[in-house]
Formats: sequence, C-alpha cells, structure tokens
Amino acid sequence: MDEQPGAVDEERVPYPEEHRQANLAKLRELMGGEPSAEMLELVRQRDEEFAARRSTAA
Repeated sequence: MDEQPGAVDEERVPYPEEHRQANLAKLRELMGGEPSAEMLELVRQRDEEFAARRSTAA
C-alpha cells in the first residue's frame, strides 16, 4: 500500500456495537428520523461516482 505524505500508522480502535447504536440513535434524532429514499439514492450515486474515480486514479 502506498503511504500518504504525513500519514500516521495507527492501530484500529475497537468500536463496540453499543457505541455504534447510540451514535446512530443520536444522528437519527438530529436528522429528524430516517433518511428519505431520495437521500439514500443520492448517497448511492455519490458512492458509485467516488468508486469510479478512485479506480481510475490508481
């Protein structure tokens, strides 16, 4: 794997499921509920575009 300039080697920190669930609950509260189908579609499209650009950048 290529090193990024200024990259720091760090160990992955465990992310307990109970913290994940609590953070998701807080996020949903801030957002006012679940994301709309339209928002989820926009995220899916963004992820596809990002993956396409990333694969051609290598």
